[in-house]
Amino acid sequence: MIKLVVVDLDGTLLLNHGKSIYDLSKESDEAIKLSKKEGVIFAIASGRALPYSYKLMQLNNIDNPKICAYNGAVMYDDGNIIETHTLNREDVLDIFNEIKKHNLEYETSFIQTIEGNRILDNPNSKYYQKYLDLIKTDNMNVKLYPCSIDEFVNKYDEQIGKYSIIAKDSESAFKIRNLMKDIFQDRFNINTSTKVYVEFSNYKADKEYFIDYLMKKYDLKEDEIAAIGDSYNDYRMLKKVKYSYVMSHSDVEFKKGFYKEVENVLEAIKDIVEVNNEE
Repeated sequence: MIKLVVVDLDGTLLLNHGKSIYDLSKESDEAIKLSKKEGVIFAIASGRALPYSYKLMQLNNIDNPKICAYNGAVMYDDGNIIETHTLNREDVLDIFNEIKKHNLEYETSFIQTIEGNRILDNPNSKYYQKYLDLIKTDNMNVKLYPCSIDEFVNKYDEQIGKYSIIAKDSESAFKIRNLMKDIFQDRFNINTSTKVYVEFSNYKADKEYFIDYLMKKYDLKEDEIAAIGDSYNDYRMLKKVKYSYVMSHSDVEFKKGFYKEVENVLEAIKDIVEVNNEE
């Protein structure tokens, strides 16, 4: 029997959301309600910051939220941050310097702190205004630092959850990811998220470890947890469980080898209910 489901946000639960990420699509809203009605615990594993995920679960009346943020750099449960695997300042500067050294073409790169704050290396990028608008729209108590990457690293002491590069297109994102993997080997966990994000996390930060934590904490087996995702930062999480649901819009190669392909999270939750009813 499936007792708990772990759901990715971008491209998964947040698929077709409204102007704010908290304006969920009808299908995603119904998925959360159906999960609660059937007694299946609804958890989140995302590359997003903890404050966004926590507020989303609060607004949907999910008690004692279980959250994996920054692809596993932060794990939250029982009302507390229970584990962190952050990047240090030398890590970020090394990544940033390699980007410059290889003259990579990209839109912007940015730091996200544990508190949800961002630091962009290109304040003239369209993403700078985009994030300003998101902060206002989502009414979050987070900010954009008006400084460069190296200035932030040398001046502030906030913990760094994740460092990201926004590529110009999906092909560029994969090229950047592969180059960085060759350069840094196993020093970081490097993944693509959505089509254009290349994300760097602590090598111990992965959504797979959130599954490990949940299994141990709540004495669950691999066939008692389901996972839903759409991108390469979900891969190890999906491979960890028997009931792995992958979104239909995912890359063709990525979708191979999982339990079922679904159009939205509601479709996956309905299937989970069917699985439980058959047992």
